[in-house]
Amino acid sequence: MADRTEISLTQDQVDEAVKSRILTPEQGGQLWLFWKERQPQRVSHFDYISVLQYFGMAGVLVAMGHFVHSHHLLGNYGMAQISIFYAVLFFAFGYWLWKQPCYRFGGGLFLTLSVCMIPLLLYGIESGLGQWPQLQAEQLMAGEQGKQYDLLVRSHQIRLEAATVVGAMVMLNFFSFPLLLLPLVISGWLLFLDALPVLFPFNLFLWRELLEITAAYGAGVLLFAYKADRKNQSVFASWGYFLGLALSWSALTALIWDSSELVKGCYCLGNGVLLLLSFVFNRTVFLLFGALGVLGYFCYLAYLLFSNPFTFSFVISLISISALYLGVFFQKHQKRLFI
Repeated sequence: MADRTEISLTQDQVDEAVKSRILTPEQGGQLWLFWKERQPQRVSHFDYISVLQYFGMAGVLVAMGHFVHSHHLLGNYGMAQISIFYAVLFFAFGYWLWKQPCYRFGGGLFLTLSVCMIPLLLYGIESGLGQWPQLQAEQLMAGEQGKQYDLLVRSHQIRLEAATVVGAMVMLNFFSFPLLLLPLVISGWLLFLDALPVLFPFNLFLWRELLEITAAYGAGVLLFAYKADRKNQSVFASWGYFLGLALSWSALTALIWDSSELVKGCYCLGNGVLLLLSFVFNRTVFLLFGALGVLGYFCYLAYLLFSNPFTFSFVISLISISALYLGVFFQKHQKRLFI
């Protein structure tokens, strides 16, 4: 059986082969050009091209979100028709780019956008058929009727979110693009937030309970990312860690502000653990959220201990400068301190 081991190649290695007379300068240039044109864009690499493409994708999503509020101007099925048009356009263009390795990153973004059209498409169809629940504004003032309307809307939203989750999973099965985790994870999160009140209408899900659900869901995403990391699916793990931490860390941060000082101290220790995990897993995202949590707690302590604005500003500056110095120190001694 032929050896199909994947290898990486750099420009320096090609130049070294030319200097060793293994390749002629012409062969070296042709080899590097051949190799470079057939390498897929790295999803984890943030250069000006990928940032521009991310910005374009975000702009499309914002435009589609604004479009929802004015869809009634297009008639009953206007939104569904435009959503179908955009979904087919995004998928066709994304598939065409995906087949070209050097443009695979842009193709993946268009494929992700096509998945994001699923809830808009279904919402447009239900609105056109008159199946989306409608209630007059004055009726929302009635407590019980308003609660029933909220549960009815959530039951309809569940279908949209479940369809988006299925669509993202199907797309991932055919196109191994990590950003597809974004609609998958976000739709799954919204699905949990809508499904629990519908399944348990007798429970009163307040803001705190929703934050606890978010933190638990984010922990599940982190577990998925860890399993992907163990399988050497590095880019999928990176996005999983980021999305899981963004949900769990944000929810826990919002939960602790009205808690006791002991809980807040444990929150700081938990963020310190994230700093350690960043070196264990070699993941910058743990360092980012851990540093934000520790810095935020220290700023909170400084606010409590130093009421004088000048003293407070000096302490915050000292903390920030210390953080900058630690960053330079770890960068300088990273190879000696950590594996």
